[in-house]
Amino acid sequence: MKWPKRAERDTVNTAINTVERPYRCLDLLSLVESIAREGDTEALCELLEHRKLFRFEGKGNLVLPDYLVAVWEHRTEQARTRTTLLWDRARDLTLDKFTSIPRANVSGGDKRKPSGDPEPRSRVDCRKYYAALLKTLEKDKGFHAEIGTLERDQVLAVCFQRFVNHHFYLSYLEARRRENPFISRYAWRLDGKGKITLWMPKYLSGKARGAWLKKHVPDPDPKRPGERDRVQAIVDEGLLIPKLQVFEPERHADRPSGIPSPDVAASARMRPSLTDLLAREKAESIVLQRPSIRELGPEKVERLVKIIVPNLSLRQRTDEAIAREFGLSKTAYSHFAGSDWAKGEKTVVSDLWRNLADILSQSEVFQEVAQEAGVWRAVETLVDGGKPAKLKGEKHDQ
Repeated sequence: MKWPKRAERDTVNTAINTVERPYRCLDLLSLVESIAREGDTEALCELLEHRKLFRFEGKGNLVLPDYLVAVWEHRTEQARTRTTLLWDRARDLTLDKFTSIPRANVSGGDKRKPSGDPEPRSRVDCRKYYAALLKTLEKDKGFHAEIGTLERDQVLAVCFQRFVNHHFYLSYLEARRRENPFISRYAWRLDGKGKITLWMPKYLSGKARGAWLKKHVPDPDPKRPGERDRVQAIVDEGLLIPKLQVFEPERHADRPSGIPSPDVAASARMRPSLTDLLAREKAESIVLQRPSIRELGPEKVERLVKIIVPNLSLRQRTDEAIAREFGLSKTAYSHFAGSDWAKGEKTVVSDLWRNLADILSQSEVFQEVAQEAGVWRAVETLVDGGKPAKLKGEKHDQ
């Protein structure tokens, strides 16, 4: 079950307004328990459509889907244009977390599903998030101090909003990861328990990723509510995660309490750069390179790229001087990373710079920035030039 958009919900509401709400008198805690433990879609419908638990300045009390829209609108109004896409993704990811039940696990009927095309399958199971909310309540002293049902529901509503806010922030981080070409997905398989899918830096190989996780993640359990977020937080804190843009805490002053602001200057000095990523990609794709480049071997190719890229702007050395250092002919160097692309009446872009365009084009945020700058058509031309990329490609599940 994937919750419909607002317009679709209005259509469905019109059809069911004459039908009695079976859980109309059920307290909030019982609703959450029914969703978490039984995947009860009637309880989910009651919670999402009729329980106005969330408060947002100037908008009064809201149901969960409308609250997420209000938060999204607030964020996008404050955001620079290039980050709007990330907040769009964060909104959709968070909505999935609290509305989507895999069809195989649906119980209590699905009277709210609109007619039409089959709904897209979602790997998100909202039962896990409601179960995690119940775990949070177990630790809340204010909740247990209340005796009356109404008072406990009020405390639960406050905890629920705080819980949703936290997951909206986590969804924003997830959206940032999806747009980061320096990282890729890794499925950590735990014998007899299942797997946890994480985002990890590309500079770690598959075996190194598994070894690092085994050493640094205590008691992993894929079935535990919130486990993926817990393990991802350990990865983010323990490893240097390359980014196209340094995270600036002053632009995100509303980070959840208890999470320290990063040392931006130190992080920028230590973090692998775009040059490092490109150099590693070319080294790992050594068998796809032209013969003269293959003969250098992966280590020399990586060192070569790390010299070429900064020199493009610094101009401290000529192309000929770099080619001589690595024993490359003028022609071989020109094909690989020449800076003069004019070949008579034609423009021929060297392999390395096409590869750089290919890597950057994987990020929709970069696409948006490039479009604003008026250079996206040039990037598309490089990427879609009809020539092989000479990169091994991203392996999501190593």
